[in-house]
Formats: sequence, C-alpha cells, structure tokens
Amino acid sequence: MENSSFDFFIDLPVNCIFVKHYSVFDLERSSARVKAIVSDPSYRKGLNRIIDCTGCSLDWETDDIRKASDQIAAQAASRGAYREAFLVDSLFAHGMFRILDGLAPSPTIEYEIIDIFDTGKETAREKVFNWLQINSNHSIPDFINLV
Repeated sequence: MENSSFDFFIDLPVNCIFVKHYSVFDLERSSARVKAIVSDPSYRKGLNRIIDCTGCSLDWETDDIRKASDQIAAQAASRGAYREAFLVDSLFAHGMFRILDGLAPSPTIEYEIIDIFDTGKETAREKVFNWLQINSNHSIPDFINLV
C-alpha cells in the first residue's frame, strides 16, 4: 500500500510487514500506518515487522512516545506475538526507539533497533534477515533501505 508518508507491503510467505516512512515520522503518521495495515485484507495476527525510518525527520515529544506506548499496550491482543525491527540511520532515532521500547514492554513483542550503517560483521540486511528468519535469497520491497 502506498501513502504520501509511508509505504507498506504484507508478505505472508515470510510472515512480515515491510514498512517505509518518508519525510516526517511522528505519532500521527505512525497511527495512520497502524490503521492502514490492520485494515488491509492480508493482515493477520503475529506478522513480524520491518519499520524503515531512515531518512526521516523524527517529530516526537515525550507525551507522543507515552501515547504510542499506550497504544501498543492497548493493541497487544489484536497484534499477537511478533518481532519488530526498526531500521535507523542516526543516534537520535536509535535513542527514540530505545525509549519507546522501554516504555512499551510486552511479553509478546520483541524489538531490535538496527543502525543501517553500524551493524558490525553483518550487513543490515543479514542482521534483519537472520533475526526475522527470512531466507537470504528472498526479495524485499524496493522501498526498504537495507544496505
């Protein structure tokens, strides 16, 4: 699905939702993305997620992060158990998602924050694919920024 502030693709064979945010990423756009995804006929509980926020300007106030963590907690039952990988390209983005992870602890959601430029021995693609157990030969949407 394409939108001016995000794209997403639900890839059922690998049990994953691929998401790319553009321009400004904030609570309003995050909420709009969630609504669009759960409205998609392909959506089902337990889908892993790759959320690509590289190249975005993050516009989150402290209250926005709290609201987002409250929304995650409220939607936990409808989302099921899954893994979510955040692709980031700045220390600020890494820190913001670390705070969100800390405020929204859930026994059914595992988070991984991956800096696309600093992954050590593995490339960002290898790290994401290994963590989400996606076959290394699987093609992903072009809008995802995996170096």
